[in-house]
Amino acid sequence: MPLSQKDIEKLPPMQRLSETKQDEPVTALIYGGAGCGKTGFAGTAGDRTLYLNIGNGIKTLKSPWFLETHGYDPIIVNISEKLETSGVPSSAEAFDMVGDTIDFALETIPDQFDTVVVDDATELRRFAMNKGLEINQKLGKSHSKERSSQYGVVMKSVQDYGIEMDLIEQFIAYYTVALKAKGKNFIMTAHQRLIYQKQLDKNGNPVMGAAPVLYKVLPGFTGQTFPDDVQKAFDWVFRMETVAGGRSGVIFRARTLPDEVISAKCRDGGVFSVVESNPHFLKMLQMVKDKQASTRRKTT
Repeated sequence: MPLSQKDIEKLPPMQRLSETKQDEPVTALIYGGAGCGKTGFAGTAGDRTLYLNIGNGIKTLKSPWFLETHGYDPIIVNISEKLETSGVPSSAEAFDMVGDTIDFALETIPDQFDTVVVDDATELRRFAMNKGLEINQKLGKSHSKERSSQYGVVMKSVQDYGIEMDLIEQFIAYYTVALKAKGKNFIMTAHQRLIYQKQLDKNGNPVMGAAPVLYKVLPGFTGQTFPDDVQKAFDWVFRMETVAGGRSGVIFRARTLPDEVISAKCRDGGVFSVVESNPHFLKMLQMVKDKQASTRRKTT
Protein backbone atom coordinates (compact mmCIF):
# COMPACT_ATOMS: atom_id res chain seq x y z
CA MET A 1 0.00 0.00 0.00
CA PRO A 2 1.54 3.34 -1.07
CA LEU A 3 2.46 5.77 1.71
CA SER A 4 0.93 9.21 1.84
CA GLN A 5 3.17 12.27 1.79
CA LYS A 6 2.28 12.84 5.44
CA ASP A 7 3.42 9.32 6.34
CA ILE A 8 6.63 9.75 4.35
CA GLU A 9 7.47 12.95 6.20
CA LYS A 10 7.29 11.08 9.50
CA LEU A 11 9.88 8.51 8.45
CA PRO A 12 13.44 8.84 9.83
CA PRO A 13 16.20 9.64 7.31
CA MET A 14 18.11 6.85 5.56
CA GLN A 15 21.88 7.30 5.61
CA ARG A 16 25.13 5.38 5.38
CA LEU A 17 26.84 4.38 8.62
CA SER A 18 29.70 6.70 7.71
CA GLU A 19 27.24 9.61 7.58
CA THR A 20 25.86 9.08 11.07
CA LYS A 21 26.94 11.23 13.98
CA GLN A 22 30.09 9.90 15.62
CA ASP A 23 30.70 11.89 18.80
CA GLU A 24 27.50 11.09 20.65
CA PRO A 25 27.05 11.57 24.40
CA VAL A 26 27.48 8.50 26.62
CA THR A 27 25.11 6.92 29.11
CA ALA A 28 26.87 4.93 31.83
CA LEU A 29 25.76 2.73 34.70
CA ILE A 30 28.59 2.39 37.21
CA TYR A 31 28.05 -0.22 39.91
CA GLY A 32 29.87 -2.12 42.63
CA GLY A 33 30.24 -2.59 46.36
CA ALA A 34 30.69 0.10 48.97
CA GLY A 35 33.92 2.07 48.68
CA CYS A 36 34.89 0.68 45.27
CA GLY A 37 35.20 4.04 43.50
CA LYS A 38 31.78 4.56 41.92
CA THR A 39 31.39 8.17 43.05
CA GLY A 40 35.04 8.91 42.39
CA PHE A 41 34.63 7.79 38.79
CA ALA A 42 31.46 9.85 38.39
CA GLY A 43 33.36 12.82 39.81
CA THR A 44 35.89 12.60 36.98
CA ALA A 45 33.20 13.92 34.65
CA GLY A 46 34.75 17.27 35.59
CA ASP A 47 33.65 20.79 36.41
CA ARG A 48 30.91 20.80 33.78
CA THR A 49 28.79 18.27 35.65
CA LEU A 50 25.36 18.52 37.23
CA TYR A 51 25.79 16.20 40.21
CA LEU A 52 22.58 15.09 41.95
CA ASN A 53 23.68 14.03 45.41
CA ILE A 54 20.97 11.70 46.68
CA GLY A 55 23.13 9.04 48.34
CA ASN A 56 25.62 11.22 50.26
CA GLY A 57 28.39 10.51 47.77
CA ILE A 58 29.43 14.14 47.99
CA LYS A 59 31.67 13.15 50.91
CA THR A 60 33.90 11.36 48.42
CA LEU A 61 34.12 14.45 46.20
CA LYS A 62 35.06 16.56 49.23
CA SER A 63 37.68 14.09 50.46
CA PRO A 64 41.39 15.09 50.46
CA TRP A 65 42.10 12.22 48.07
CA PHE A 66 39.63 13.45 45.43
CA LEU A 67 40.52 17.14 45.82
CA GLU A 68 44.25 16.44 45.56
CA THR A 69 43.90 13.97 42.67
CA HIS A 70 41.25 15.75 40.60
CA GLY A 71 40.05 18.96 42.25
CA TYR A 72 36.93 19.33 40.10
CA ASP A 73 34.13 21.69 41.10
CA PRO A 74 30.82 20.34 39.72
CA ILE A 75 27.36 21.83 40.23
CA ILE A 76 25.92 20.06 43.29
CA VAL A 77 22.23 19.54 44.04
CA ASN A 78 21.36 17.78 47.33
CA ILE A 79 18.03 15.92 47.26
CA SER A 80 16.51 13.98 50.14
CA GLU A 81 13.11 12.89 51.37
CA LYS A 82 11.40 14.81 54.17
CA LEU A 83 10.89 12.41 57.06
CA GLU A 84 8.59 12.27 60.05
CA THR A 85 10.18 11.94 63.49
CA SER A 86 9.71 8.17 63.15
CA GLY A 87 11.81 8.12 59.99
CA VAL A 88 8.89 7.44 57.66
CA PRO A 89 8.53 9.91 54.73
CA SER A 90 5.86 12.50 55.43
CA SER A 91 5.21 12.82 51.70
CA ALA A 92 6.94 11.30 48.69
CA GLU A 93 8.51 14.26 46.90
CA ALA A 94 12.13 13.29 46.27
CA PHE A 95 11.60 10.99 43.26
CA ASP A 96 9.83 13.68 41.24
CA MET A 97 12.32 16.27 42.48
CA VAL A 98 15.21 14.38 40.85
CA GLY A 99 13.55 14.53 37.44
CA ASP A 100 12.31 18.09 37.93
CA THR A 101 15.85 19.22 38.81
CA ILE A 102 17.29 17.74 35.62
CA ASP A 103 14.49 19.27 33.53
CA PHE A 104 14.92 22.68 35.17
CA ALA A 105 18.69 22.64 34.63
CA LEU A 106 18.25 21.70 30.95
CA GLU A 107 15.87 24.62 30.56
CA THR A 108 17.80 27.29 32.49
CA ILE A 109 21.54 26.47 32.54
CA PRO A 110 22.19 24.00 29.69
CA ASP A 111 25.42 25.82 28.79
CA GLN A 112 26.91 25.13 32.23
CA PHE A 113 27.07 21.33 32.17
CA ASP A 114 27.84 18.48 29.79
CA THR A 115 27.10 15.55 32.10
CA VAL A 116 24.35 14.65 34.57
CA VAL A 117 25.21 12.34 37.46
CA VAL A 118 22.59 10.61 39.61
CA ASP A 119 24.39 9.18 42.64
CA ASP A 120 22.99 6.72 43.54
CA ALA A 121 20.33 4.29 42.24
CA THR A 122 19.85 2.69 45.66
CA GLU A 123 18.47 5.91 47.08
CA LEU A 124 16.52 6.60 43.88
CA ARG A 125 14.86 3.21 44.36
CA ARG A 126 13.91 4.21 47.87
CA PHE A 127 12.43 7.46 46.56
CA ALA A 128 10.49 5.44 43.95
CA MET A 129 9.20 3.07 46.60
CA ASN A 130 7.97 6.00 48.72
CA LYS A 131 6.09 7.38 45.73
CA GLY A 132 4.81 3.90 44.89
CA LEU A 133 3.35 3.49 48.38
CA GLU A 134 1.36 6.69 47.90
CA ILE A 135 0.16 5.69 44.43
CA ASN A 136 -0.91 2.23 45.54
CA GLN A 137 -2.77 3.68 48.51
CA LYS A 138 -4.70 6.06 46.25
CA LEU A 139 -5.49 3.19 43.86
CA GLY A 140 -6.53 0.95 46.72
CA LYS A 141 -3.92 -1.67 45.79
CA SER A 142 -2.15 -1.68 49.18
CA HIS A 143 -2.33 -0.09 52.61
CA SER A 144 1.45 -0.01 53.10
CA LYS A 145 1.60 3.78 53.34
CA GLU A 146 -1.10 3.86 56.01
CA ARG A 147 0.53 1.05 58.02
CA SER A 148 3.97 2.66 57.73
CA SER A 149 2.72 5.93 59.23
CA GLN A 150 0.80 4.04 61.92
CA TYR A 151 3.70 1.87 63.11
CA GLY A 152 6.63 4.19 62.34
CA VAL A 153 8.43 1.87 59.93
CA VAL A 154 8.20 1.56 56.15
CA MET A 155 6.17 -1.60 55.51
CA LYS A 156 6.03 -2.87 51.92
CA SER A 157 3.74 -5.28 50.11
CA VAL A 158 4.60 -7.38 47.06
CA GLN A 159 2.66 -5.06 44.75
CA ASP A 160 4.68 -2.07 46.00
CA TYR A 161 7.87 -3.54 44.52
CA GLY A 162 6.20 -3.77 41.14
CA ILE A 163 5.41 -0.06 41.00
CA GLU A 164 8.91 0.77 42.26
CA MET A 165 10.33 -1.08 39.25
CA ASP A 166 7.88 0.66 36.92
CA LEU A 167 8.95 4.09 38.18
CA ILE A 168 12.67 3.29 37.93
CA GLU A 169 12.25 1.83 34.45
CA GLN A 170 10.36 4.91 33.32
CA PHE A 171 13.01 7.24 34.77
CA ILE A 172 15.92 5.41 33.13
CA ALA A 173 14.16 4.91 29.79
CA TYR A 174 13.30 8.59 29.60
CA TYR A 175 16.52 10.25 30.75
CA THR A 176 18.95 7.99 28.89
CA VAL A 177 17.22 9.15 25.72
CA ALA A 178 16.30 12.73 26.65
CA LEU A 179 19.75 13.69 27.91
CA LYS A 180 21.47 12.19 24.90
CA ALA A 181 19.09 14.15 22.65
CA LYS A 182 20.20 17.32 24.46
CA GLY A 183 23.87 16.45 23.94
CA LYS A 184 24.46 15.53 27.59
CA ASN A 185 26.21 12.51 29.07
CA PHE A 186 24.38 10.61 31.81
CA ILE A 187 26.00 8.65 34.64
CA MET A 188 24.10 6.67 37.23
CA THR A 189 25.81 4.84 40.08
CA ALA A 190 24.40 1.74 41.78
CA HIS A 191 25.34 -0.80 44.38
CA GLN A 192 25.80 -4.41 43.38
CA ARG A 193 23.66 -7.48 43.82
CA LEU A 194 25.34 -10.82 44.49
CA ILE A 195 23.47 -13.99 43.52
CA TYR A 196 24.60 -17.31 44.99
CA GLN A 197 23.60 -20.84 44.09
CA LYS A 198 24.07 -24.23 45.67
CA GLN A 199 27.08 -26.32 44.75
CA LEU A 200 26.11 -29.25 42.55
CA ASP A 201 27.77 -32.62 42.12
CA LYS A 202 28.54 -34.18 38.74
CA ASN A 203 24.97 -35.47 38.57
CA GLY A 204 23.50 -32.01 39.12
CA ASN A 205 22.39 -32.68 42.70
CA PRO A 206 23.01 -30.20 45.57
CA VAL A 207 26.09 -31.00 47.66
CA MET A 208 24.91 -31.31 51.25
CA GLY A 209 26.76 -29.02 53.66
CA ALA A 210 28.68 -27.21 50.91
CA ALA A 211 28.76 -23.41 51.01
CA PRO A 212 26.88 -21.65 48.19
CA VAL A 213 29.02 -20.32 45.33
CA LEU A 214 28.84 -16.90 43.72
CA TYR A 215 26.80 -17.23 40.55
CA LYS A 216 26.22 -13.68 39.27
CA VAL A 217 27.24 -10.09 40.09
CA LEU A 218 24.67 -7.59 38.84
CA PRO A 219 23.69 -3.95 39.35
CA GLY A 220 21.55 -3.69 42.48
CA PHE A 221 17.98 -3.34 41.24
CA THR A 222 14.80 -5.04 42.45
CA GLY A 223 13.37 -8.00 40.55
CA GLN A 224 14.46 -11.31 39.08
CA THR A 225 15.25 -10.06 35.56
CA PHE A 226 15.07 -6.29 36.05
CA PRO A 227 18.85 -5.79 36.54
CA ASP A 228 19.37 -7.18 33.03
CA ASP A 229 16.60 -4.98 31.62
CA VAL A 230 18.16 -1.87 33.17
CA GLN A 231 21.54 -2.52 31.55
CA LYS A 232 20.04 -2.44 28.07
CA ALA A 233 19.41 1.30 28.39
CA PHE A 234 23.08 2.23 28.94
CA ASP A 235 26.07 2.43 26.59
CA TRP A 236 28.53 1.54 29.34
CA VAL A 237 27.90 -0.77 32.29
CA PHE A 238 31.08 -0.90 34.34
CA ARG A 239 31.61 -2.86 37.52
CA MET A 240 33.99 -1.08 39.88
CA GLU A 241 36.43 -2.93 42.09
CA THR A 242 39.51 -2.21 44.18
CA VAL A 243 42.88 -3.89 44.63
CA ALA A 244 45.69 -3.13 47.05
CA GLY A 245 48.53 -0.96 45.79
CA GLY A 246 49.36 2.58 44.77
CA ARG A 247 50.27 5.59 46.89
CA SER A 248 46.89 5.69 48.60
CA GLY A 249 46.97 1.93 49.25
CA VAL A 250 44.13 1.28 46.79
CA ILE A 251 43.87 1.06 43.00
CA PHE A 252 40.37 1.52 41.59
CA ARG A 253 39.46 -0.54 38.55
CA ALA A 254 36.55 -0.62 36.13
CA ARG A 255 35.62 -3.91 34.50
CA THR A 256 34.29 -2.93 31.07
CA LEU A 257 33.39 -6.37 29.69
CA PRO A 258 31.62 -9.34 31.28
CA ASP A 259 32.91 -12.72 32.33
CA GLU A 260 31.11 -15.85 33.53
CA VAL A 261 30.06 -14.14 36.78
CA ILE A 262 30.31 -10.36 36.47
CA SER A 263 27.87 -8.36 34.34
CA ALA A 264 29.38 -5.51 32.31
CA LYS A 265 29.19 -4.13 28.80
CA CYS A 266 30.58 -1.44 26.52
CA ARG A 267 29.12 -0.36 23.19
CA ASP A 268 32.41 1.30 22.27
CA GLY A 269 34.11 -1.97 21.38
CA GLY A 270 37.85 -2.09 20.90
CA VAL A 271 38.59 1.09 22.86
CA PHE A 272 39.11 0.03 26.47
CA SER A 273 40.94 -2.80 28.16
CA VAL A 274 38.80 -5.42 29.86
CA VAL A 275 39.93 -3.88 33.14
CA GLU A 276 40.81 -0.17 33.25
CA SER A 277 42.89 0.92 36.24
CA ASN A 278 42.02 4.24 37.93
CA PRO A 279 39.39 5.02 35.28
CA HIS A 280 38.68 8.65 34.44
CA PHE A 281 35.42 9.51 32.67
CA LEU A 282 36.66 12.50 30.64
CA LYS A 283 39.81 10.63 29.56
CA MET A 284 37.73 7.62 28.52
CA LEU A 285 35.46 9.87 26.47
CA GLN A 286 38.55 11.23 24.75
CA MET A 287 39.79 7.69 24.10
CA VAL A 288 36.53 6.95 22.27
CA LYS A 289 36.80 10.14 20.19
CA ASP A 290 40.44 9.43 19.31
CA LYS A 291 39.60 5.88 18.26
CA GLN A 292 36.69 7.09 16.12
CA ALA A 293 38.89 9.72 14.46
CA SER A 294 41.60 7.15 13.77
CA THR A 295 39.09 4.72 12.30
CA ARG A 296 37.61 7.40 10.04
CA ARG A 297 41.04 8.27 8.69
CA LYS A 298 41.70 4.63 7.82
CA THR A 299 38.40 4.28 5.94
CA THR A 300 38.68 7.48 3.87
